[in-house]
Amino acid sequence: MALTLIAWDIEMPSEKLKSLLSRFALLIWASLLTVTISYLMVGHWVALPNNQPVFENDQIVRINMDLASQLHVQHILSQSCPCSHRIAKHLAARWPIPSVAEQIVVVESPNDTTSMVFPDAYAVRRISADQLMEEYSIESAPLLLVTDSAGNVVYSGGYTARKQGFEIRDYEIISSLLRGESVEALPIYGCAVSKRLRRAVDPLGLKY
Repeated sequence: MALTLIAWDIEMPSEKLKSLLSRFALLIWASLLTVTISYLMVGHWVALPNNQPVFENDQIVRINMDLASQLHVQHILSQSCPCSHRIAKHLAARWPIPSVAEQIVVVESPNDTTSMVFPDAYAVRRISADQLMEEYSIESAPLLLVTDSAGNVVYSGGYTARKQGFEIRDYEIISSLLRGESVEALPIYGCAVSKRLRRAVDPLGLKY
């Protein structure tokens, strides 16, 4: 009987070892949770790269062919991006700015049936992520793109000064550009659109 008790005592881990194992398991769990949350939030809380579009001559002509003023504004939105839907609601509520040609470019996702509805006053173009990359070299959304009458990019950037910022500043930015002022580009808080950027910010495929 005594030998059995001694053997049992040897096989059972000590209380100190139990505590150490518990702490180690908790540390692993917390680390995994932190990594998961970071991946899921990276597109909305961390500024995304802002690729400056470079247009060929035929693209400049196409962009400006309906231009009735000195500026042409394009709102690049992604159908699968919650931040883009927030900008879409803002645009639908304010309507186009007088004397400015505004176009909404919606990057559609075959895996997302969420719709974006705009007043008829807006010109709306729906394209794929591959088309966006091919024609604009843009990989993030939502993005505000403004060109002048010559097709030069005078603004390419975000809509808010802070992550999840309450104030959407597109009207302020466009008004400043109409007055001939230069505007510093705001960071882009939103979603990766291109396959390349999605792999870069989410290599584990937890979000995209």
